[in-house]
Amino acid sequence: MLTKICFFPWYYRLIHAGGMICPCCAKGDTDYGDWLLDEIEARKRGKEREDILNNEAIVNLKRGLLTGKLHPMCQNCAFVSRQMVDTDDFKNMLENWFGRQGISFSREMDYAEINSVRQVGIGITNRCNLRCIYCNQSILAEVNPYFKLDFPEDEILDTLEMFVERGVTCLETGAFGEATLHPKWGELFWDFHKRHPEVSLALTTNLCREYSEEEIELLAEHDELRVSMDTLNPELFAKLRVNGKLNLLLRNLEKIEQVIIQKGYNPSRIKIDSVICNLTWKEIPEVSKFVFEHGYGYYVMNYEERENSVAIRDGILKQVHSLGEEERMEMRNILLDVKKKAQEKGLELVIHEGLIEDATCDYNCFKPYDDNPVYQAFYKKYPYGLNDTYLSVEFDHLGQQHTGIKMKKGKNLQLTWDSPYDTFIIREVHIYKDGTGSLKYGQKVFPDYRKKVTWNQILEYCPQNKDENVEYILLQVLDWWKEEKVFGK
Repeated sequence: MLTKICFFPWYYRLIHAGGMICPCCAKGDTDYGDWLLDEIEARKRGKEREDILNNEAIVNLKRGLLTGKLHPMCQNCAFVSRQMVDTDDFKNMLENWFGRQGISFSREMDYAEINSVRQVGIGITNRCNLRCIYCNQSILAEVNPYFKLDFPEDEILDTLEMFVERGVTCLETGAFGEATLHPKWGELFWDFHKRHPEVSLALTTNLCREYSEEEIELLAEHDELRVSMDTLNPELFAKLRVNGKLNLLLRNLEKIEQVIIQKGYNPSRIKIDSVICNLTWKEIPEVSKFVFEHGYGYYVMNYEERENSVAIRDGILKQVHSLGEEERMEMRNILLDVKKKAQEKGLELVIHEGLIEDATCDYNCFKPYDDNPVYQAFYKKYPYGLNDTYLSVEFDHLGQQHTGIKMKKGKNLQLTWDSPYDTFIIREVHIYKDGTGSLKYGQKVFPDYRKKVTWNQILEYCPQNKDENVEYILLQVLDWWKEEKVFGK
């Protein structure tokens, strides 16, 4: 079985202002617990309770990574690399990671049960002063009360102390809304920071409001201050981050940097976060130049498509993999150049692995199958894939993985290879349009029966299916050999 390389569920938890817990920053796909109800209320009532940060749902998510039966949120993640590895290799990687983190374990243990949470993100408010077009708030903030929620003020300090008791070494805020809008943000976190200077503070912020001198100083005290900025073009900035003012952001950055220098800290504690999509990838050179001149860190993030956003509703933004091949290659060269400059200057550069893959268009994300002659022939002919035909990994409703060449129905494919194989066992995996499924089992990804074919080292294939709801077909090559011809006398 194959799985993705992700350790997030072992060390990170995100708690929204409404109490909802998520094992990472991706969109949750089930109930992973509620801090306010399952921890705070249960504690007040003296009820016996499980470890809410390592509850059954989270353990099952980790078990999915260990076994290859990935949860939907892991299958569809826009942030972690799409590269798949064998589950045994993943376990070895996890063991090495345990060793580096000083986490005790034995091979007789169930690794899914190991609780090693060291970093917690807490949203002290869901409110935000901006309406960034790729965020849910761009449509729902004015109509959904959830986006006006604050974490209960009288529970914040106790909650932070509970994190310290659990061994949390990094506290992240700004997990969903703009944390600095909370009326007690400055007071609460100055108090916590003075009592627990050993806990590093991280904050994601838009910096698009006026701050007092005390707030500027607190922002400078953060070990990691992640500032959202995708462009230095004021018009584009205003289009993407509605209500935001680029000049105000830059002015705040300057004030914070001055305090950082006065305190003798390194300016690299400031990180610029850029969301990369069809409108922002060409902004990377200018933004990176600004970042490196100031000695900041640079985080280049993949655009995650979110429902109920203006970007999706109006079709404004697209992910990088939807760009044309020439644009993707140009972006690849830009990223390589930025990476080289960061190394030369000794500055921090983090590029989401999913973004690198989309930019380089390397869809060969299942290395264990590299000896497959058909997949090799496809990769040789189309090393960057095509928009509607590429190597892919799909998952059915049981979490089973199906690897192969994903093609839009009606597209033609011609391949040749030099190896002696000419006979194959194949299977078509039918992939239905959103909202539809197979009549037999009602699932979106439906594997058909296996069959034997002979292609004589030349494949000509055009997926056809009479069901109009089938949009793609995954050609899955399962076995291959040279078939001996036996002729009678």
